[in-house]
Amino acid sequence: MKAILLVMVGFFVITGLANAGNKKIQTVDELVMQFHMIKALEEAPGELLKHRDPYCRYPQSGACLKTACGYLGNWGCDDESEIRSVANACRGNFDGSCLKQAVTYLSSFEYDDLSEVTSIARACAGNWGSACLRASAARLSSFNRDDINEVNALSKSCRGLADGQCTDFVCEQRGNFACNDLNEVVAVNRQCSGL
Repeated sequence: MKAILLVMVGFFVITGLANAGNKKIQTVDELVMQFHMIKALEEAPGELLKHRDPYCRYPQSGACLKTACGYLGNWGCDDESEIRSVANACRGNFDGSCLKQAVTYLSSFEYDDLSEVTSIARACAGNWGSACLRASAARLSSFNRDDINEVNALSKSCRGLADGQCTDFVCEQRGNFACNDLNEVVAVNRQCSGL
């Protein structure tokens, strides 16, 4: 199985390199494919089938709940229905780091009640930490990421991405002006994650 995978990756790389001189890679799809081919070649053959991120397999149970309740204060997360609501919103969160990172872009008034915190926690579901969110937000001006809806859209686009490497690669290839808007960065993240 590993040998077949390596042969297939090699074939696509050789084919891609042979055609590289004929045309310039321009579309996001082509850049994402190039990124994944380069990453596959950099990985050791035995590592191709393993998952790199241990948090994917071993979530830090309760970390999101603890983080979310911390933002709600003593009275915002003190009865059974509130705790259940936060716990349901935290499903799919591997830890509380995405939630912690997301609130750094917001004013404290945008994450001080139950509906706001649970909205952010739901948006962070499927994120393997905060690396993708940090890398994506760094491409935007503070005006493009200072609203709860903007931060939630950015967080949702990071689902399935362990880091911001693919986003950085594609945006660097396309140039800063092709990756400085919320919709552009969200589109790149979705392509990188295969959504």
